[in-house]
Amino acid sequence: MNDDYRTALTRLLKRARPRLASTHALAFKSVFGAVAGYVNGSIFVSCGRFGTALRLPPEMLEQLFREEGAEPLRYFPNGHVKKQYAVLPERILEDRRRFGELIDESVGHVGHAGDAALESGPRRRLNNLKRGRDAVVALGPPAALDVCDGICVKIAWA
Repeated sequence: MNDDYRTALTRLLKRARPRLASTHALAFKSVFGAVAGYVNGSIFVSCGRFGTALRLPPEMLEQLFREEGAEPLRYFPNGHVKKQYAVLPERILEDRRRFGELIDESVGHVGHAGDAALESGPRRRLNNLKRGRDAVVALGPPAALDVCDGICVKIAWA
């Protein structure tokens, strides 16, 4: 992991949102020569040769791209565009209030993306059972069972 990028990213986050690490599970990992910040297991920020980028909802990206200096993320000069991310200009990074609001948007956005992922797997199946949807519940070996909210079930749709 590039320590310079991690140090710069940590400094920016602590300045704008000092309590972020105490309110969310915050982690950093190397990604394509840069450092990505994860909150609750999802990437929300990236820092590298390109600058600092946040993952944001589409409507927020549209607003940012109309401003001078904000641009889509490319990890490499000729690489593909990461459409869900905006590289922020220095003036936004220096504006503690504005950058903090964008961090909040990003964390909220990836948090909702995580909710959707949960809803697509075992949790959705358990919720469907709770809602009375037609399903057959059968016992099986532990490896074949889904675990959701501490309940082990094997679900086969009728």
